[in-house]
Amino acid sequence: MKKLDCILNDFYYLVGIPIKYFDKDWNNILSKGYDKNLDSYFDKFSILKECKENKDSYTKISYDNIHFLKFNIFEKVNLQGYFIIGPFISTSCNYENNLPFKPYTCIKYIKNLLNSLIIDNLENKNKNNYSSYIIHAIEYIHKNYHKDIAIDDVCKFLGLNKSYFCSLFKKETNLTFCNFLNMFRVEMSKKFLANKNYSIMDVSLSVGYNNHNYYSTLFKKLNNVTPLEFRKSCFLDRNAII
Repeated sequence: MKKLDCILNDFYYLVGIPIKYFDKDWNNILSKGYDKNLDSYFDKFSILKECKENKDSYTKISYDNIHFLKFNIFEKVNLQGYFIIGPFISTSCNYENNLPFKPYTCIKYIKNLLNSLIIDNLENKNKNNYSSYIIHAIEYIHKNYHKDIAIDDVCKFLGLNKSYFCSLFKKETNLTFCNFLNMFRVEMSKKFLANKNYSIMDVSLSVGYNNHNYYSTLFKKLNNVTPLEFRKSCFLDRNAII
C-alpha cells in the first residue's frame, strides 16, 4: 500500500493531475489531488461505468474538452487493478472550472511516465521515498507557488534549519529548492498561457514572478520555446487527434 501511495504522490507532484487507483474489483483504494469539485466529474460523466465497459489497457474518455485516462498496465509487476487520471483539460475553454491543464502534446507522455513510476516503485526495492519533510515542502509549493515564496518561509513552516533543509531537499529530489520551485511555476503557467485573455505579464504574476522578462527567459530555458511560442502551439494543437 505504501508503494502505491508513492506512485500516486510522485505522479501528482510531477504532473499536477489528480489520480485514483482501483483494485481489480473496482474498489477505490487510493486517491491523490481530488477535492469535491473534481470528484463530482466522475458521477457527472459516469466515468467508472465507461471504464468498466471498456476492456482496453489504455482508454481516453473526453467530454467537451474534459478528459480522463484509464490505464491497466501491469504486465511487468505482480499487481492487478486500474489507474484513472483526471479530470483535466487540454485547451483554454472550460478554463473557468479551474481544472488541471495539459496541452495535447503532453498527453502521449503521461502513459510512459505512469508506467515508469509503477516499475520504479514496485520493482526497485531499493528506491528511496520522499521523507515527510519533503512531502510537506512540496505540498507547500503547490499551495503557495503564486506568492513570493522564500526558502526561509518553508523552513519556518517545517520547523527546520535552513542548511539542513536545503541539503535534504537536494538529496531527495536531485534538485535545489529554487530549481524545483521554478520548474513547478513554469509548468503551472502553461494553463494560463492557454487562455488568450492573459497577457504574458498576467501569466508571470499569476505564478509568482514580478518580472515577466525573467519568467520568459526561464520558460524558454526549461521548454526550448518562449511563452508566446508555446501559446501558439496550444491553439495549433487544439484540433489534434490523439
